[in-house]
Amino acid sequence: MPVAVNALKTDLASAGPTDLPANFDELCTLVEQTEGVRFRDLFSRLPQRAASGDEALRAVLEMAR
Repeated sequence: MPVAVNALKTDLASAGPTDLPANFDELCTLVEQTEGVRFRDLFSRLPQRAASGDEALRAVLEMAR
């Protein structure tokens, strides 16, 4: 399992379900609070392995669980 997914798995174990973003838009809003970060723009330039950001978020969370 890649290091990033392992780290996410550890974080998920200590976080409650309310600590997770409800959807991809919420994830983008949280990540983009960091000055200079344009997560949605970066995601749009990645190879499309999921039909949507929400699907990608679900897939990553499933891998981490």
